[in-house]
Amino acid sequence: MESFSEPDGENRAARFGGLEKLHPLQIAAWKQMTFTEKWDLVKAGQKLVRDAARRRIARQKPDLTPGEVEKEVAQFFIRART
Repeated sequence: MESFSEPDGENRAARFGGLEKLHPLQIAAWKQMTFTEKWDLVKAGQKLVRDAARRRIARQKPDLTPGEVEKEVAQFFIRART
């Protein structure tokens, strides 16, 4: 995929976490989606990220109970929003 470029030659995709320019078909598909379909994708993405964080924390701290892992996940995301 083609990356965003800035006038000074800096690759914006690298600066913003590797995001690349969307393909025109992706843009067209997004425009055709309802708000509910878009929101469902956002929620699925959030679940994917939380599940990954949960697995990482459980792997890094195997002595934690499932409840303690959930507490750490919640604390991680609370800190990420501030």
